[in-house]
Amino acid sequence: MKRLLLMWLAIGAMYAFSPLSANAAEIEGRIKGENLEWINASTISSNLAPSIWYTPINLPYADQFVPGGPNTITEQIITLQSGGGMQINLPIELAGMQYEVLSNNNVEDISGGSSTSDAQTGNKRVTVIGEGVANKRITLNQFEIPFTHYRPLIKNIDKRIWLNAFQEANAPTGRYMGTLNVRVPYDYYRNSTRIRNTLDFRIDVVLEYSPALLTSVDVFGADVIEPRYYGYPETLVSGSTEYTITAKGIFPNGVLVGLRPISEFYQLKPMKDSEVDIGIPYSVKCTSGCDKNDFITDGFPDIDNINNRARITTNSGGTKAEARLNVSFKDKKLSELNNDTYVGRFVLIFEAGI
Repeated sequence: MKRLLLMWLAIGAMYAFSPLSANAAEIEGRIKGENLEWINASTISSNLAPSIWYTPINLPYADQFVPGGPNTITEQIITLQSGGGMQINLPIELAGMQYEVLSNNNVEDISGGSSTSDAQTGNKRVTVIGEGVANKRITLNQFEIPFTHYRPLIKNIDKRIWLNAFQEANAPTGRYMGTLNVRVPYDYYRNSTRIRNTLDFRIDVVLEYSPALLTSVDVFGADVIEPRYYGYPETLVSGSTEYTITAKGIFPNGVLVGLRPISEFYQLKPMKDSEVDIGIPYSVKCTSGCDKNDFITDGFPDIDNINNRARITTNSGGTKAEARLNVSFKDKKLSELNNDTYVGRFVLIFEAGI
């Protein structure tokens, strides 16, 4: 009796990981695995700004206006805290301010400014880079409030530093919130008298944190394909075996499954050297839990480990993913095979999806 044997399913695992009130605005972001994306923030000349502008309340009326930047642009620490009490300290640095002025009849340079303004006559959007009152004075069309909206500019955040802070703290999934208080001086003129005023507001930073972490992959199943013989007058052989794969970790977007490439067909080959060295191409199918069914078909790969991977869905908590695989061959002529043990292997690569 010829015996056909499939040995070693080898598993490799890769471990990846409305209008606003006058004194508050929110910048919200989302961390999924290794990615940090901003939901309601815009990039302004490499700086970050809230997408929605602040609306000031009860500004004093003025004839002229000298915009300003924050009173400090040195690096500060903002502490984000989850509902469970986990605290993450993150560096943050202000870069300047933006204003929407009500009118702009004329712009002139003035001495003594410690920040730089890009104000030009007629332009209603003014950007100030640096700290303190700027170097340009804007003449308004009439006695009115100097600006209708404003927003802070945050120096470009090093995403890697923020991601590392969460990872090093082993922070759990959750919503993290923190506040940065900001003071911005600006000057206005009334009846030729220069007067200092200060904007006091806060920036609320909110991050939804969903780490991607693959902690274990367990494979259960028989490594033996028991042959089934059939057909007359030509005897044919087929067989199959089943595997259950269970991955555990934190999966915000399922578990990716890739196939390590080889230089030839995926096939079972005889263990002993022989003049007749005909292999048995086999197929691997995911019968449950995957978004793609075919991994290998008659020795040819259907997925890879680059751009064409399968995805295993997770449970409702996103901490466990399970799939079932069927490894099989069919309709192989017995006359073409040796009286031998046939073996083969394929390697699946698992990674937490982000």
